[in-house]
Amino acid sequence: SMTETEIIIITRTDDEEELTEEELTEGETDIEIIEEEAFPAFDPNARKLDLPAFDAFPNPTDGLLMLQFEAVPGELDIRVTDLNGQQIYKEQMRNFEGIYNKQIDLRDVSKGAYLLTIRQKGQVFSRKILVQ
Repeated sequence: SMTETEIIIITRTDDEEELTEEELTEGETDIEIIEEEAFPAFDPNARKLDLPAFDAFPNPTDGLLMLQFEAVPGELDIRVTDLNGQQIYKEQMRNFEGIYNKQIDLRDVSKGAYLLTIRQKGQVFSRKILVQ
């Protein structure tokens, strides 16, 4: 039997000029274009991700951080950013199996406060990590 295929046509308005790579990199600015996704912790619309079995230790850490949690299997995103939003660790998993138990190496980062964020299906869990 024939299945009906829906065709969706997306039109874009012409006043929305697309800049070429050259035009974007012209000028003195040193600003990196970061997709919104880079700051999951500051997304005001994100619901809180519930991770009852979460543990990150030692915290404060000398750089070797043990991270443990359980979550729904599927896509999962882990990031560590400094308080300016600069990303220092990123792990994206397409097929997370439900249990995470791994050491994250932050020995190369400067001492200070960092934000660990775990994101899944638009929900965000965040914890402050101190590196000493």
